[in-house]
Amino acid sequence: MGNNTLSIPMTDNYKTIIIDAIRNANKKDIMEFRMERKVETFNSVHFLKWDFINTNIIRTLPSDQFQCVKVKRGPLWELVLIYDKETQYLYAAMQEKRFRQLSERLYKETVHYIDALSSINYDLEADVDLNPAKQIYLFETENVDWNEQVEYELKLMLHLLEGEVTRFVLVTFSTDKGEIASVNAIMPNAELEIAYEENWNEFITADFSTAFELQGTTSEHEEEIFIGLREEVVSHQQDDLVQLRDDETEKEG
Repeated sequence: MGNNTLSIPMTDNYKTIIIDAIRNANKKDIMEFRMERKVETFNSVHFLKWDFINTNIIRTLPSDQFQCVKVKRGPLWELVLIYDKETQYLYAAMQEKRFRQLSERLYKETVHYIDALSSINYDLEADVDLNPAKQIYLFETENVDWNEQVEYELKLMLHLLEGEVTRFVLVTFSTDKGEIASVNAIMPNAELEIAYEENWNEFITADFSTAFELQGTTSEHEEEIFIGLREEVVSHQQDDLVQLRDDETEKEG
């Protein structure tokens, strides 16, 4: 399939809602939490930031257009998938630097959920202008065990969706001192190469609230602590809210 026919059929107002969900979580929500709870230390900001992102997405996207599904990944992580019922496109959010880390792996020993979700776009070719030259992976791409695990992980994440999925889009973002610096929507193929990309920076709304800088929150790690094969999937209909952690889990770093 030629990539020149690709597009991301999401209206501008929904792009703004998703970006605001990320922006508020990184700045306003964290600031208000610290002011209200008066904690002496703040070791779990990485987890809490993503709890706020997920909560904001679930609460602000209209349920008649989108189905938000929470997927448990390992003992400490929940991922929110956004399914557009009309276009049948599936979306997820991730920090840009984390996607780069995953796409540049030389050893692919464990299937990350992005490996599984990106396999939806198996037929897409990499855009040579969007992908830097890569070293050869020390991995056999036709490995049967790997492909079976990818398929298994994908079924776990998608089985509660209300329809078929035609494309997967990853919304990547970068932050600087609590502010969103950039947002891009990409279609990665099964090799985590970028097949199509849209810059969404124009939908970053201005924030005139008091500046607030989080110290030491630029984590080099993202999402899952570890991945197990048989994880539970919790639907949006069963529990409408992502529970904010009262007792944060200690994380080394």
